[in-house]
Amino acid sequence: MGNVTMISGTLARSVHHDLELLTNFGDTAVLLPLSLVFFIWLLATHRAGTGLIWLAIVFACNFIISALKLYFLSCPVGDMLRSPSGHTGFGILVYGSIILALAKAVRRRWLRHVVVALGAGLVAVIAMSRLILGNHSPIEIVIGAVIGGGFLAVFAALYKPGAGRPRHVFVLAAVTLLVVLIFHGEQVKAEGFLRALGTELGLKGEACRYHQ
Repeated sequence: MGNVTMISGTLARSVHHDLELLTNFGDTAVLLPLSLVFFIWLLATHRAGTGLIWLAIVFACNFIISALKLYFLSCPVGDMLRSPSGHTGFGILVYGSIILALAKAVRRRWLRHVVVALGAGLVAVIAMSRLILGNHSPIEIVIGAVIGGGFLAVFAALYKPGAGRPRHVFVLAAVTLLVVLIFHGEQVKAEGFLRALGTELGLKGEACRYHQ
């Protein structure tokens, strides 16, 4: 019995470790450098307006997610809605934008499908890891996904492939992989700051009355 318990505990720790590895792909410490890389790549291979539009979308997405986090951390709606998932929302926008650029540059249809499938799989496992680890509730995952997916849809509607050489997209893929390898495992603890900010601004008493 003791051996079974020990094995179960070891397996549980291993699974938890694997989930942490997956969820870290959606941390701000990874996504912010990737955002900068993609912004620079857009400026180098597209019209400046494309890069600026994407930058504005990134700011808008993060502003909305942060504002919702600030509100619900100060005044949660029960146990199900305390902090919309930034990993999910920001991850969908950043990885989705990079995948969009890569897919549109790939000429072979089967390879394009592979690229899209890998990107969709990555953001899906990030969202699922947040849920399984207990970091977020289903509704918090959905809210993050809707925000990130909405802004990604806006960018997809406005994005047009640049006139650069095909090798430019391989540079994007290589640098993306390098940045992920460098920053994966780093973490940005934003929720503690937002919770303290909400207290400092006195949101708790004012905000809660709107849904009590």
